[in-house]
Amino acid sequence: MPAAVPAGRQGRQASTIGRLKAAWQAEYADFQTKDWRGHEMVYLWADGVYINVRAAERRCVLVLTILGASPARRRELAAVGCEVLDAGES
Repeated sequence: MPAAVPAGRQGRQASTIGRLKAAWQAEYADFQTKDWRGHEMVYLWADGVYINVRAAERRCVLVLTILGASPARRRELAAVGCEVLDAGES
Protein backbone atom coordinates (compact mmCIF):
# COMPACT_ATOMS: atom_id res chain seq x y z
CA MET A 1 0.00 0.00 0.00
CA PRO A 2 2.85 2.42 -0.62
CA ALA A 3 0.79 4.69 -2.88
CA ALA A 4 -1.84 5.27 -0.19
CA VAL A 5 0.65 6.12 2.59
CA PRO A 6 2.91 9.16 2.06
CA ALA A 7 6.67 8.63 2.17
CA GLY A 8 7.99 8.73 5.74
CA ARG A 9 4.59 7.89 7.26
CA GLN A 10 3.79 4.51 8.75
CA GLY A 11 0.02 4.78 8.49
CA ARG A 12 -2.40 4.63 11.41
CA GLN A 13 -1.87 2.87 14.71
CA ALA A 14 -4.21 0.01 15.65
CA SER A 15 -5.68 2.08 18.51
CA THR A 16 -6.55 4.91 16.09
CA ILE A 17 -8.17 2.51 13.63
CA GLY A 18 -10.14 0.89 16.46
CA ARG A 19 -11.34 4.28 17.73
CA LEU A 20 -12.39 5.42 14.25
CA LYS A 21 -14.15 2.13 13.55
CA ALA A 22 -16.11 2.37 16.83
CA ALA A 23 -17.14 5.95 16.03
CA TRP A 24 -18.27 5.00 12.50
CA GLN A 25 -20.24 2.01 13.81
CA ALA A 26 -22.01 4.28 16.33
CA GLU A 27 -22.84 6.82 13.60
CA TYR A 28 -24.15 4.04 11.35
CA ALA A 29 -26.33 2.64 14.17
CA ASP A 30 -27.80 6.14 14.75
CA PHE A 31 -28.39 6.52 11.01
CA GLN A 32 -30.20 3.17 10.78
CA THR A 33 -32.77 4.30 13.37
CA LYS A 34 -33.41 7.74 11.85
CA ASP A 35 -37.11 8.59 11.58
CA TRP A 36 -37.81 9.86 8.06
CA ARG A 37 -41.44 10.83 8.73
CA GLY A 38 -41.97 14.47 7.86
CA HIS A 39 -38.93 14.63 5.55
CA GLU A 40 -39.98 15.46 2.01
CA MET A 41 -37.66 14.34 -0.76
CA VAL A 42 -38.16 15.62 -4.29
CA TYR A 43 -35.50 13.45 -5.88
CA LEU A 44 -33.72 10.18 -5.04
CA TRP A 45 -30.47 8.81 -6.44
CA ALA A 46 -29.56 5.16 -6.03
CA ASP A 47 -26.17 3.67 -6.81
CA GLY A 48 -24.71 0.25 -6.30
CA VAL A 49 -21.04 -0.72 -6.23
CA TYR A 50 -19.84 -4.28 -6.70
CA ILE A 51 -16.38 -4.92 -5.21
CA ASN A 52 -14.26 -8.08 -5.50
CA VAL A 53 -12.52 -7.96 -2.12
CA ARG A 54 -11.63 -11.61 -1.73
CA ALA A 55 -10.95 -12.96 -5.19
CA ALA A 56 -9.14 -16.04 -3.82
CA GLU A 57 -12.25 -16.97 -1.79
CA ARG A 58 -14.57 -16.03 -4.67
CA ARG A 59 -16.40 -13.48 -2.51
CA CYS A 60 -17.50 -9.95 -3.27
CA VAL A 61 -19.27 -7.08 -1.54
CA LEU A 62 -22.29 -5.25 -2.89
CA VAL A 63 -22.82 -1.73 -1.47
CA LEU A 64 -26.01 0.20 -2.19
CA THR A 65 -26.49 3.86 -1.31
CA ILE A 66 -29.55 6.05 -1.74
CA LEU A 67 -29.33 9.85 -1.55
CA GLY A 68 -32.30 12.18 -1.42
CA ALA A 69 -32.71 15.87 -2.21
CA SER A 70 -35.11 18.05 -0.23
CA PRO A 71 -37.11 20.95 -1.71
CA ALA A 72 -34.53 23.26 -0.06
CA ARG A 73 -31.80 21.57 -2.16
CA ARG A 74 -30.33 19.85 0.85
CA ARG A 75 -28.85 16.39 0.26
CA GLU A 76 -29.56 13.60 2.73
CA LEU A 77 -28.19 10.10 2.89
CA ALA A 78 -31.41 8.05 2.83
CA ALA A 79 -30.08 4.47 2.96
CA VAL A 80 -26.94 2.36 2.97
CA GLY A 81 -26.83 -1.38 2.49
CA CYS A 82 -23.97 -3.83 2.29
CA GLU A 83 -23.94 -7.55 1.61
CA VAL A 84 -21.20 -10.14 1.11
CA LEU A 85 -21.98 -12.48 -1.77
CA ASP A 86 -20.45 -15.67 -3.11
CA ALA A 87 -19.27 -15.29 -6.71
CA GLY A 88 -22.13 -17.51 -7.93
CA GLU A 89 -24.75 -15.13 -6.46
CA SER A 90 -23.49 -11.99 -8.17
